[in-house]
Amino acid sequence: MPKYSIGSELDLAIVGALEVQPRVEFTKLAQILGVSSSTVARRWDLMQSEGVAWTTVIPGARFLETGWSAFIAIECEPGQEDELAKALCAEPAFGTVALITHHRQFHVDYFAASHHAGMDALQTIFRRLPGVRSRHISPISKIYRQANEWSSGTLAAVDKQKFNESETAEIGYFQPDGLDTAIVELLFIDARQSWQHLANLLDVSAQTIQRRVHRLVASGLVAFRCDSGELTSRGLKDFNISWSVPPIDVDQVGQALANDSACRVSARTIDSSNLAATFWLRDLNASHVHEITVQKLSPQSYVQDRFIALKTLKRGGQILDDAGRRVKGLAIPLV
Repeated sequence: MPKYSIGSELDLAIVGALEVQPRVEFTKLAQILGVSSSTVARRWDLMQSEGVAWTTVIPGARFLETGWSAFIAIECEPGQEDELAKALCAEPAFGTVALITHHRQFHVDYFAASHHAGMDALQTIFRRLPGVRSRHISPISKIYRQANEWSSGTLAAVDKQKFNESETAEIGYFQPDGLDTAIVELLFIDARQSWQHLANLLDVSAQTIQRRVHRLVASGLVAFRCDSGELTSRGLKDFNISWSVPPIDVDQVGQALANDSACRVSARTIDSSNLAATFWLRDLNASHVHEITVQKLSPQSYVQDRFIALKTLKRGGQILDDAGRRVKGLAIPLV
């Protein structure tokens, strides 16, 4: 009997729906897609087990109010690339690790639950990393668009509207405790776990789990995300660019980039280049269009750096194999 195939139109539609609502009930999803809920569950279980798609949690929209994050470019000593790559992926605080077209061979997204913890950990981490010749740290001061807001476009626009749910009302910051940390670590591996399953693992009630998760999401500390390796990103090139933008224009430009459907990340940084963006493009010629957009919005802006990700070794805390499949997850320290 042939192996159950992955990558059908139905698989893409399921992933597209979970990009919009990562915890949507399969019964609702099945009704919209015109299949049975058991079919949806079976296909999703297969994609998860094969590592081609997954749900997780990532920093939320207000994470930077208490947490700390940075983009780090790392130059490696010759001949130590493989050793350094393995070490970078093994660090939980390094959420994303990519091999790039740059004299600094690695690009890393760094996260810490607080500014103080972030600064202390960086000093410790770099003392034990092998083969680091130099590193350039660009702290992030504002996020205009984060990765969970990007969509592959594999779900029809008309169907996306059917997944719209009322937003959880925002609440102010609160101090997470050990139970919150344990919940986030479990959701990091699989964000679709039921409240009862999490309750059984943590020896509390399902109502407590649900209340805690809603509070974490409503506070903006964490957000749910559905991601995939090669399933939805086939043919897409990961293009990164940073600009020096006059301070008076940076918020306008950063938000304009965030509104672009090809933009995966748009962020203001504390660096000589104060705006950085990641685009997923099918044609690298389109990169020129995005540069022109910024130039029109802010004529005094200029590009500081550009690079393409040759290979993503880790994304959002998930270590990927050569085919872009998840092989292991290391929870990012979010709370």
